[in-house]
Amino acid sequence: MKGTCARTESFRYLTSRPRRRALAALITVWTGLAWLLSVSGPLPAQSLRIDHACTNIALIPESAILAAKLNLHIAYGHTSHGSQLTDGMTALVAFMNNKGYPTNLYAWNEGGSGGALDLDDYAMGGDVGYYPDWVNNTRAYLGAVNATTGRGTAHPNVNVIIWSWCGQAAGYSEQDMIDYYLAPMNALESEYWGVKFVYMTGHLDGSGAAGNLNQRNEQIRQYCQTNGKILYDFADIESFDPDGLVNYMPLACTDGCDYDGDGNGSRESNWAIAWQNSHTLNVDWFSCSAAHTQPLNGNRKAYAAWWLWARLAGWDGSTPTLTLTSPNGGESWSVGSGQSITWTSGGVAGNVDIIYSTNNGSSWTSVVADTANDGVHSWTVPNTPSTACYVQVLEHSGGAHDSSNAAFTITTSTAETVSAPNAPSGPSSGTVGTSYTYSTGGATSSLGHAVEYYFDWDDGTNSGWRAVGIMSASKSWSAPGTYDVRAKARCATHNAIESQWSPVLSVIIYDGGGSAGLYNSPTQYKVLPEVIWASATGGGTWMSNVQVTDVSGGSIVSVYYNTGTTRRGPFQLWDNSGGGALSSAKFANLLESIDQLDAGTFTYYGTVGAVEFITQDGTHAIHAAARTLNGSYAKTFSAVSLHDANTVATGRAMVVANLSNNVSYRSTAGFFNPTADSVTVEFTLLDGSGSQVGSKFSRTLAGHEFQAFNPFTQAGVPYPGASYDNALLRVQRTAGTGKVVSFGATANNASNDPAAHVAVQESSAFANGPGSNMVLPEVIWASATGGGTWMSSVQVTDVSGGSIVSVYYNTGTERRGPFQLWNNSGGAALTSAKYDNLLESIDQLDAGAFAYYGTVGSVEFVTQDGSFQLLNAARTLNGNYSKTFPGLKDMPADTVDTSRVMLIQNYTNNAGYRSTCGFYNVSADALTMEFTLLDGSGAQIGSQFSRTLAGYDFQAFNPFIQAGVPYPGASYDNVILRVRPTSGGGRAMCFGATVDNTSNDPASHLAVQAE
Repeated sequence: MKGTCARTESFRYLTSRPRRRALAALITVWTGLAWLLSVSGPLPAQSLRIDHACTNIALIPESAILAAKLNLHIAYGHTSHGSQLTDGMTALVAFMNNKGYPTNLYAWNEGGSGGALDLDDYAMGGDVGYYPDWVNNTRAYLGAVNATTGRGTAHPNVNVIIWSWCGQAAGYSEQDMIDYYLAPMNALESEYWGVKFVYMTGHLDGSGAAGNLNQRNEQIRQYCQTNGKILYDFADIESFDPDGLVNYMPLACTDGCDYDGDGNGSRESNWAIAWQNSHTLNVDWFSCSAAHTQPLNGNRKAYAAWWLWARLAGWDGSTPTLTLTSPNGGESWSVGSGQSITWTSGGVAGNVDIIYSTNNGSSWTSVVADTANDGVHSWTVPNTPSTACYVQVLEHSGGAHDSSNAAFTITTSTAETVSAPNAPSGPSSGTVGTSYTYSTGGATSSLGHAVEYYFDWDDGTNSGWRAVGIMSASKSWSAPGTYDVRAKARCATHNAIESQWSPVLSVIIYDGGGSAGLYNSPTQYKVLPEVIWASATGGGTWMSNVQVTDVSGGSIVSVYYNTGTTRRGPFQLWDNSGGGALSSAKFANLLESIDQLDAGTFTYYGTVGAVEFITQDGTHAIHAAARTLNGSYAKTFSAVSLHDANTVATGRAMVVANLSNNVSYRSTAGFFNPTADSVTVEFTLLDGSGSQVGSKFSRTLAGHEFQAFNPFTQAGVPYPGASYDNALLRVQRTAGTGKVVSFGATANNASNDPAAHVAVQESSAFANGPGSNMVLPEVIWASATGGGTWMSSVQVTDVSGGSIVSVYYNTGTERRGPFQLWNNSGGAALTSAKYDNLLESIDQLDAGAFAYYGTVGSVEFVTQDGSFQLLNAARTLNGNYSKTFPGLKDMPADTVDTSRVMLIQNYTNNAGYRSTCGFYNVSADALTMEFTLLDGSGAQIGSQFSRTLAGYDFQAFNPFIQAGVPYPGASYDNVILRVRPTSGGGRAMCFGATVDNTSNDPASHLAVQAE
């Protein structure tokens, strides 16, 4: 069976090089002859097999890619396994863009808009294992045959049909394969003679060479070879790694690439993971969401798919060759010397390009472009000394290329150099507006001249060049954030001779606030204490969907990613320079987005950590909000500022409330040190009586370190053997000068549904600390859409001890109370009470005729006087689905009035999600508010609308419907609701919620200050 393919190779040396599109005349000739001949009658007898040897995408001429995009109109029917091709092809676009190929050369979409390949994905329902559905679906899709073109009248442009298997081939007999697949395919080919039908083998199932699946795959291969068919050999492609030296199929290899390497009957190895770990991400391979398998297998399926499209468009599969002969590794060429780059070639008709790298192929610089293919080029070695140099020669029109087999060295000349100075020393943390002094030194001139120093403060300013002998400078920052201070040196005699930058000193600048200020207002620096991209217990993948809002406009947002082992960054995530205020960007999987920006070898998938967001300077302010989700289950939380209210320090403990440890729920907690200084933290679990649960334990966090764990397990409490609910985790610094951002999460063991817990201050001195009056802006006891009952489970914590707690219940029609809910007089500090259904508990206290069931409103908690302090937290749930949020104080940071605007972020309005919002007027005075929905560009969605809240009034509604936006007819994501009071003396608390329409799973949105 003919398959003129070439074995794939690493992309390590195929990056950042210029390439040109083939001449339009060549494409015209190709398309006008080869293609028209191929579709004007029955398929030729010559068979075509695309297998593991057809996975070197670099060998496909660019003209063949363009011809495929111009001429092919593909309809693809498949289920999850078949998506490996298209998911790989989707991620391939950016991967090849980053290698210097023409922008979006490998783009595809349904309809072929923008010059992309026309591929109708999931065009026909099911997969080829569902007979006779797949045959009927093919005919229904194509329609009646056009006798002139041999194509279908329903989709007259479609000239390629391809179907993928799921797992059914393994269960077919030899006769089944004939009756249900081969014969029907042949019949369709004869009927639609103007359409090319692509056969496919079934994915590996671990049954090896003797298994039925392999016998049926061989039956398909033999049939295609004998009868002149086109075969995409899915199984063969995933049987070999990119080096192509081992066939893993006989080693009981599965579709996930696991195999039995030692022959003991157990699969202990994975060829894809092993290859990925020994090669460089985004250089040799790219990340993609390939179903049931590893990213590398998805890569190879995409490469082979483009090889198939190119062959169907007329490419004969032949490839030219180029072989670099010098420098080929080991040479030492000095800066400024004249050298000869030499090569040999075969079948290369046009000119060549030559590029070189000084960093092992991570990036490339042009030596010469479009030069004659005469085998030699004279090169004056540039002033780029390195021991990691490579040269590459490439066919100018795309295809053949070769690189040095090993690194060579470019050595320095005798010109003067200045060594890099030491990392700056000085305070690693401080507050806005305070001046700090930083020092450096250690730089020397190779000729013994005096040197001068220069500091970069990472906020757009610098110290200027300091006089000889001055090795320090002072700095006062105007905005909170993380600043990487660095220094360099220059020769005082020859000012043009400068050193490289020194290592950086990371300096954390805090806003200096304590109890004052709007702690949830936008800043230049924000922290998401947890982001995740990892497989989930019970199946699926956890990922963090993040919205970043540019409050000021014009922000350039960069990120650091911090785990327990490393700090990555900064990477520029979003350039909104020129963009307006309140524009936003949505990242469906933040860690995958950062992974694509990070050229290093760090593996982001499978990790959880903290992300820092920072803008170019203190005049550019942002917000960020995360929805961490796994399929239909999600939790949401806002990024925090480095305000005292949000961090643990000496004398400043925090509490993570409402934790559980039982057969129904499991809880975790996470902690991030946003400073460069280490910190030791002591943890104490407390039950409802304020008694210690298990043992106290301590953890030390290095600078910028993230740690997450189950606090019950760490305290020596068995999970789930020991059952606890209504628990608190107290977090207290015992040593070190670092600070800690804290958070918690509880997951339902039946549904894997999560809930996020926002940490709050244990002391009333801080903005989100306890108070004698706390408000839960939403509680509910009502039937749920899709079945079940919504109710609010509430934990009330007596921080001071001895509190007598009463409640008011407020709806849109009346105010009930006060009712004494809990008498803890004589009780200890940090005791708590849990109410599984708060409104049912209040209903039992209320002797009136008011019906609590079927209502939603807000609850105020008050103590007997200001010396008794409370915290509370709610979990609103329906069966296995829940959302959590903390009680709030009546203070500027948490309320909106005519002097303060608030935002509710990360709203969605589509077939997958529905959003609501709620507002409670905490005062006796009326308040009128104007509402505006904003899309990602900051443009208004629908109409502005207004609502008036009477004193102690509660209102909840869908903001999209109120703005005249149909639900779910109009689809929006990455939306912000702006809440602006226009008149009245009242003050309102704001909140939001988004519900998954499939699972009824909710997520709560905490409102944040807009300015």
